[in-house]
Amino acid sequence: MFDISKEKIDIQCDCGRKHVATFQDAINQKIIRCSCGANIQLNDGNGSVRMGVTDINKAFRDLENAFKKLGG
Repeated sequence: MFDISKEKIDIQCDCGRKHVATFQDAINQKIIRCSCGANIQLNDGNGSVRMGVTDINKAFRDLENAFKKLGG
């Protein structure tokens, strides 16, 4: 099954360096440490990332179940 929380997103530091995080990292409000010394705090303050991931994963699960019903 597809899990959107594992998808990678690009984060850019003020210094211009790019970092890779996942939606799960955003949900967990992970701190990314840049080699320039900056800390980038990921924030899901209103829970929109968590809700979006949950909704999308449910949609994929429902789609998978619909395909199983058609095929079997």
